[in-house]
Amino acid sequence: MLSYCKNLEHLDLSQNIISDLGLNGLFRKNGGKNLRHLDLSGCARISDKTLKKLSVALNPRGTNDRGSSSGSGEERSEKHQLSSVNHGLRYLSLSGCYQITDEGIRMLSKNDYLKNLTHLDLSGCLNLSARGLQDLVIKCPSLNHELFFYCDNISEGPYPDTASGCQNLECTRRVCCRSGLQ
Repeated sequence: MLSYCKNLEHLDLSQNIISDLGLNGLFRKNGGKNLRHLDLSGCARISDKTLKKLSVALNPRGTNDRGSSSGSGEERSEKHQLSSVNHGLRYLSLSGCYQITDEGIRMLSKNDYLKNLTHLDLSGCLNLSARGLQDLVIKCPSLNHELFFYCDNISEGPYPDTASGCQNLECTRRVCCRSGLQ
């Protein structure tokens, strides 16, 4: 069904049993490129595979079937400038997606589509490190520190005095590193 929603901008699948495989349709045939709000909170079956596909989908540099950019250089530059103004996630929640690792986060941080991200929730992502988080947040200049959540057990994480910490501490439906709930 998601393969028919190529222009989807807002997707909330929180507290769902969806897996990487279940999201495959979203990323087929240029799908997912318009996502602005993605909430996968509590989707414990989501892993780095989804982040890799999301990274490819959100990449503002469109390519044709041969892998080369379409249009003249001037047209590509104009399209890139227009898309970079409006393109990119603003809200991303992977809270409780404990299979996410630094590798998946690094895939997300490869391009400029996170420059408009203001909300990021990585609470309960047990396999992330301070270094992985740092690699990600340097690509997010618009990130509101009060809307940035990650595991309290990560020492030396980015913005230690202004980030909001873990939201899963008392949530029984999502993984939390303190409770060990999986």
